[in-house]
Order: sequence, then structure tokens, then C-alpha cells
Amino acid sequence: MANLQRSLPGTPFVSAKASEICGLVRLEMASGKVVYTDATGRFLLLTFALDTHRGEPADNAATLEQTLEDRQTFPTDPIPNVFPLPPGH
Repeated sequence: MANLQRSLPGTPFVSAKASEICGLVRLEMASGKVVYTDATGRFLLLTFALDTHRGEPADNAATLEQTLEDRQTFPTDPIPNVFPLPPGH
């Protein structure tokens, strides 16, 4: 967020959180508007992000924490057609 604040000193960013959209950071502005940036702060996306699986805005505060927690868990079962199943499985 520091890079963005240097590049856009008049823009009041109030928080930065990991986004459920891989590779993006969710920024909240003082106005309540949400924008996105890459991890370096070089690019700023002024957009609406829709989660097409849930049919609601991405980064919905009610589901964001669970989504981020789920992303940090490695699956214990093999992924079909990606990794071979162990013998007898």
C-alpha cells in the first residue's frame, strides 16, 4: 500500500487485505469504495469483481475469511485425473 500512497498521495486508502481473487490485494478507500491492486502496488484496478460461482460480489466480507482459510489448506485426497491414485485406493 505504501507504493500506491506514494504514487497517489491524494487517494485515501484505509485498509489492504488479501483478496480471494488470486494475486490481488483488496483496498478499501475512505469513501468505502473497494479497488484492487497487484502485490507491488504498480497496478490499480477500478472494477467490480463478481464471483460467478456464488453469484455475488467477490471479497464479500462474510465469506472472505473462510475462503482465505480454505485456500491455505492442502487437499488430503488426490485430485482425480491430475495425480495418480496410490495402489489400492
